Amino acid sequence: MTTPVISETNAMSFVLPAAYRMMEVPEPIDTRIRIQEIPPRELAVIRFGGRASASDIAQVRDRLLKKLEESNIEVLGRPFLMRYNAPYTPGFMRRNEVGVEIKR
Repeated sequence: MTTPVISETNAMSFVLPAAYRMMEVPEPIDTRIRIQEIPPRELAVIRFGGRASASDIAQVRDRLLKKLEESNIEVLGRPFLMRYNAPYTPGFMRRNEVGVEIKR
């Protein structure tokens, strides 16, 4: 499994190790899958444990956005969820993050 797995509205992203170059990534056989290189960016994140229910994600997202607003840090785009564990990992052992791109 690649980590993190990034969940956004209607999309899921899998992060490949930095050792891979675009020309080395296998072509997907499903036309709904796109390979895309994302340039380096600065993120603000809050880490939390558990199964990442919708209410957990919303609570952490709201806390993150509030803290950034209080700190006068500009947000670029929408927050997203990053999951770091396999689906069979017990909830109490799971690591998740809500992140958003920021501009300094």
